[in-house]
Amino acid sequence: MPSGWSFLSGSVTYPGHGSLTADYQHSSGATVQLQEGELAGIKVPGSGVGSVKFGDMTGTMYDYGAGVLVVLVDAGGGILYYAKSTGVSLPQFSDIVNAMHNVPKS
Repeated sequence: MPSGWSFLSGSVTYPGHGSLTADYQHSSGATVQLQEGELAGIKVPGSGVGSVKFGDMTGTMYDYGAGVLVVLVDAGGGILYYAKSTGVSLPQFSDIVNAMHNVPKS
């Protein structure tokens, strides 16, 4: 994450492919949540507002209103990448998700 962001919490589950969640907060109070894996229950309203790079993948950005932005990438095989921000501008959020890197299992 860029300067000014702090890691708040994270969790990992391992049934099936498993999932990972990481929460970050900026000194301004803005938040970003990142999720990866089998993410049951992720629903997005309506159509996206555009495509955005999510690391080396392409996702769809959604504007939920009230300062909430979401990017969703369907990586296939039931695996999703999901990023949600609150209080982050669209250009800043695009920069954050574009800078993500997929680290392969070792």
